[in-house]
Amino acid sequence: MKLSVFYDHITEACTQRKLPVQEVLKQVRDAGITGIEINLSQLLDKKEEILENFRDADLCISSIYEFYDWGNQGDLSHGRKQVETAYEVGAGKILVVPGFVSAKEAAQFRRKNHSYKELAACMAQNEKIRKMEKNLSELVFYSMELAEDEKAVAVTLEDFDGKLAPYATANGLLYFMEHVPDLKYTVDTGNFAFSDEDAWEGYEQLKSYVVHAHCKDRGEEKKLRYWNCRVNRGLATVPVGSGYMPVARIVEDLLDRGYDGYFAIEHFGAKDQLSCIRESAKYLKNEIKWK
Repeated sequence: MKLSVFYDHITEACTQRKLPVQEVLKQVRDAGITGIEINLSQLLDKKEEILENFRDADLCISSIYEFYDWGNQGDLSHGRKQVETAYEVGAGKILVVPGFVSAKEAAQFRRKNHSYKELAACMAQNEKIRKMEKNLSELVFYSMELAEDEKAVAVTLEDFDGKLAPYATANGLLYFMEHVPDLKYTVDTGNFAFSDEDAWEGYEQLKSYVVHAHCKDRGEEKKLRYWNCRVNRGLATVPVGSGYMPVARIVEDLLDRGYDGYFAIEHFGAKDQLSCIRESAKYLKNEIKWK
């Protein structure tokens, strides 16, 4: 099993523990983690220094992610840079957060979300969605052009935990998968709870598109602050394996299906990132039953 972790967690751990990044990276590697998930802008800001630190710690970049506003601004130059950088550093995946819609549009999509057919018809008429589709399609094509004889860097979306994200629900994600040829899915085991959807059901609906995985758990909260509570029992930040999300079930199913990619540990906002990273890595390596 190949594990990765978000670079943001490493930098947070440096601040929390007052440790140099090299020491935290060493401890991350000692925990059995070999990959890093990193934001494109963060990487480009200090690329040579960051890459040198990764090489010294025997770590690679597993995926590069970035946020865009393609619903309003269609410039694809930074997206192309994301693909080019992935090829340069040997990352096989990129995660794109293509933009958001207005609160009014998001509410309209939520009202239609009970039916994929109705939601798809509604999304197809939305100008921002069409712009996102166009840029995603062009980015996927650009990645394939650059690939030549090697395996193309996969362009992916995730089930993003945001009210204004039109890909926060399983049906919303499915729309993009079906309308952007060769677009792939980074499954996040904890994010469907944000939209009050069952994580296993969402995964089942989309698993044929999965090429990457974020392992995120959620802790229960006594007072929920969200608009629905059918499935959502809280969104508290907890180490992987200590919450109520079906992380093990999804991971085991992926492995049974022949998935050989990275499982990225994710827990933004943890009060002690280094302890959470160790605990999450231990759970994924020792508690998951896989063949």
